[in-house]
Amino acid sequence: MSEPLKAIDALVARGACPPQLPDPDERLRLRQEWGSSLKEFASALGKEVEEMAAWEAGQTSEDQADEIAYARLLARIREKLPTAYEPDWAALRRPVHRQGKPAALCDGCGQEIGPCERCGQPTTSRPGGRWLHRGTMCTPDGPLVPQQPAPQIQTPLQLPPRRTDFFLGPVAVIDDSDGTLIAHLSHDRTRPCPQNLPDLLVWTYTEGLGAQRLHNRGHHQWPLVVLTYAATGRLGLPLALDDPIHRLLPATHPVLIALDAAGWRPTGRGMGPWSRLQARLAPRGNITVHVAVQPWGALREGSWGLDDALPVEDLARLLTR
Repeated sequence: MSEPLKAIDALVARGACPPQLPDPDERLRLRQEWGSSLKEFASALGKEVEEMAAWEAGQTSEDQADEIAYARLLARIREKLPTAYEPDWAALRRPVHRQGKPAALCDGCGQEIGPCERCGQPTTSRPGGRWLHRGTMCTPDGPLVPQQPAPQIQTPLQLPPRRTDFFLGPVAVIDDSDGTLIAHLSHDRTRPCPQNLPDLLVWTYTEGLGAQRLHNRGHHQWPLVVLTYAATGRLGLPLALDDPIHRLLPATHPVLIALDAAGWRPTGRGMGPWSRLQARLAPRGNITVHVAVQPWGALREGSWGLDDALPVEDLARLLTR
């Protein structure tokens, strides 16, 4: 018989090994998580408390049967213990019953209401456990809410359907040539365009600047209009922003006032180096045009890093390739 077969027969003939005791830290953890004392363990195994404490600390027993019984006890406890503690979520979600008179509830929102300490009128606001109105000035007649300006509703534009062939491409670089604004487009094309900013934005819609959507559930890409130094001055915009921190054109600027009168507004806090100008479209929907102002650092800063002295033809070629 070969040596491997002899080794296999000897291993089988030896029989199963008795269960081994875990390390002392595990013995202590199992007993503590089970909530038992050394006295209870000693009574179950027929030992003295002092002997049980030494046994738990790692001391071996002279009788192997005692170790097998101790190992079996710890194994049964390990089987019964949960793998991780899970709180009684249903009990935690159960409402707490307060003593005394129940609080009144608001009919509209269902929250507790109480009298304001300043004006005596009901309120749901309770900062720091005190019934107080927030963001108002309380008077004996109730909270005085500051008057808010009425929101101005944009007049929707009446425009023909948008061209979706996007023949002119997604980008138009606007430059001034002999007192006339010219749009530099893709494939080295040029085309005359309106001479004021509101009409220029409408022109991007009617002429079909943009790009096709990437999938059937998407939206067509809105155009990008880049204003060069010459075009910026020709449209009445300043060549530098007076606000070096927020870098926004004041809302009182004549160009923004004209834009607002024509139904166009910035989507953010104002018009900066990169802006999205938006107008409502009748019967529904919106028009959005992305505007980058070159003298304000739109293409010079960040990851663009383009030289302001780049010729307008090369700039249009670079942005549309």
